[in-house]
Amino acid sequence: MTIYTAADVHELLAKAGSREASEETEIKGLWASNKIQFARLLAEINATQTIDFAALMDSMNLSQDNILELFDRAELEWCEIKRDIFGQ
Repeated sequence: MTIYTAADVHELLAKAGSREASEETEIKGLWASNKIQFARLLAEINATQTIDFAALMDSMNLSQDNILELFDRAELEWCEIKRDIFGQ
């Protein structure tokens, strides 16, 4: 049986608090990252919405193939990010 002193308990709580603060900082950093969130946004729009390609092509002055390439690039980026962060 391990007996902890008050100093031991204080140190353990400080480490736990530091770990929680570190995780919170990491989450805020992920949210603040344009690279992550832009790729995520485009990938999710492409996966969940009906795209008006005619309007998008006109607005962006791009061909449909160029727009599809952007969505593909966003999806690849988002998959890489998820793999790096979440191991998926």
